[in-house]
Amino acid sequence: MAKPIRSITREDVLRRFATIKTRVANRSNNTQKKRADLVLLLLLTGLRVDEAKSLRWSNINFKEGWFRAENTKNHTDHTLPMTTSTERLFKSRSKLIGESSEWVFPSPQDTSKHASMSRTLQRVVDESGVAFTPHDLRRTVATIASELGYDLVKISAVLNHAKSGVTAGYVQGTVRSLKRTLEDIERMVLRSFEVPSSGGQD
Repeated sequence: MAKPIRSITREDVLRRFATIKTRVANRSNNTQKKRADLVLLLLLTGLRVDEAKSLRWSNINFKEGWFRAENTKNHTDHTLPMTTSTERLFKSRSKLIGESSEWVFPSPQDTSKHASMSRTLQRVVDESGVAFTPHDLRRTVATIASELGYDLVKISAVLNHAKSGVTAGYVQGTVRSLKRTLEDIERMVLRSFEVPSSGGQD
């Protein structure tokens, strides 16, 4: 008889990522770091996998402190402010990749293309021994924000949900205010698995 499947919780996701992060920190394998960086970026921002994997360096503005996902599921660009961890993650990847690719997560086979990430999360699951999906990561971000007292409008703005009943102008005007939301989420995530805000540095 098959064992019942237990619903994944926020604690499950964070604890499992902590295991992955610890393992990667002790290795020099760039592929391992890419996987950890991707999962950390999803956990800190709520980005969809397609949004994260298709980030270009031209979408990253270190001077003004923001990054932008283009051609999202909602057919609109999605701009988010950087936190300390996301800024360090991007800078770490920039140092690692140099000028070899326009992509933040380039394909290891062809750096002129972004990584497909088709098996990345499955490999993370295999390495950690824990099953979770990209949606679990987005749901974790939403849950943390809700537990911190943020309302549905702010959470939807972070996750780039359809703006039903909310004007696009209002949501666009919240971009600057989203930094505090993402910083609060970051603190909760990092506190949960007690790693420094390193974003996968060498």
